[in-house]
Amino acid sequence: MLEAGGSAVDAAQIAVRVLEDDEVFNAGVGGAVDESGLVMTDAAIFRGDDLGYGACGAVAGIRNPVDLARAILDDGK
Repeated sequence: MLEAGGSAVDAAQIAVRVLEDDEVFNAGVGGAVDESGLVMTDAAIFRGDDLGYGACGAVAGIRNPVDLARAILDDGK
């Protein structure tokens, strides 16, 4: 991603998405289930040049919470 001219935030998002998609890791689809059997996830992503960030917490039903955090970062809300 970086060699293709993408940003560090783009590269970080892609790297985390790979981890979230692998059931071996305690992230995304491999996350721990809560007492009702749901996988609850959190994610945050930061941008260094302006100290912007996007984050979400305790969300269920989202395969890649890093994508939600990125959308929050990009939207600014």
